Amino acid sequence: MIRSMLAAVAVAALLGGCSKGGADGTSAPAPVFVETTVVNPAPIRDFAELVGQLEAEESVEIRPEMEGVVAEILFEEGAVVEAGALLVRLRDDERRAEFAAAEARERLAADTHRRFRQLAEEQVTSAWELERVTRELDVAHAEVERARVVLDRTRIRAPFSGRLGARKVSPGARVTDAAALVELHATERLRVVFSVPERYAPAVRVAVPLEVAVAAYPNEWFPGEIYFAAPVVDPVSRQRLLKGWVPNPQGRLWPGQFARVRTEIARHERALVVPDSALVYDGSEAFVWRVGAERRAERVAVETGLRQEGRIEIRKGVTAGDEVVVAGTNKIFPGATLTTGAPPSASGQAAKAS
Repeated sequence: MIRSMLAAVAVAALLGGCSKGGADGTSAPAPVFVETTVVNPAPIRDFAELVGQLEAEESVEIRPEMEGVVAEILFEEGAVVEAGALLVRLRDDERRAEFAAAEARERLAADTHRRFRQLAEEQVTSAWELERVTRELDVAHAEVERARVVLDRTRIRAPFSGRLGARKVSPGARVTDAAALVELHATERLRVVFSVPERYAPAVRVAVPLEVAVAAYPNEWFPGEIYFAAPVVDPVSRQRLLKGWVPNPQGRLWPGQFARVRTEIARHERALVVPDSALVYDGSEAFVWRVGAERRAERVAVETGLRQEGRIEIRKGVTAGDEVVVAGTNKIFPGATLTTGAPPSASGQAAKAS
């Protein structure tokens, strides 16, 4: 009998302890520990990522302008040369002789012209004779200039500054004007050639910045700028051809490389931006948890806009100064009390209970 009474007292005491909590006898829900951020205006951009190819600003196979025998090669393979640098000299004995003969004929014609002009002044010869020797002097001048041009063609020079490729000829070889001697590439800046789908065509235009990445440096972007935009969209591919300059002063990029191209297609300078971790999706609906009055959780449907590097533009649903949850969204329910900071440890809770 006594044991039964003690058991009843214990059960009653237990039930009484459980009824303590809120004023209505129920326990208040524990606060939810979260991380938050304040929505503020910030710039955000959107990019199109495309593929293209790098080309040299200028590229040429250097060929002689005339047939001849290679007398001397004056460059090193792979060397950087300035415009006008002498690269190859052809055998020029015959051309030098022709030039010397032309100069001799010019001197003779000049002497003859000088004598006839003096005679004409003394009225010893006719004006017609003076005109004839004047024409002969003009022809002699032209022959000297022609011989000088032919002689100069035996000296093959770099048409622009750049880096040479592998040589394709040896001294003593007979070459024609169809023979390639060496390649020359201007690589101080490179041309990137790419295309964009027609939906991006209005946004991508001349002077728009771009960035290029290549397999050799997959995590590094090299800046550049668009300098050409085709005036038409290709009717087959429905794409617009674009070209841009990419500075390459250190020579880290090479013509012929495959390139990933990133170019800006939209920019909003004062967008309301939140981290993408703040977005929660319920089917096709996107929403955020906003910290409301008395730090209660409010579910707010939002309309999103541009995305950039882990950030999302919010076009509708929040205003500047709103506080939204960015971590711990999976623990929240409407009306939940939100608090920031680290939750109490299990040992701390046990100590408080004791």
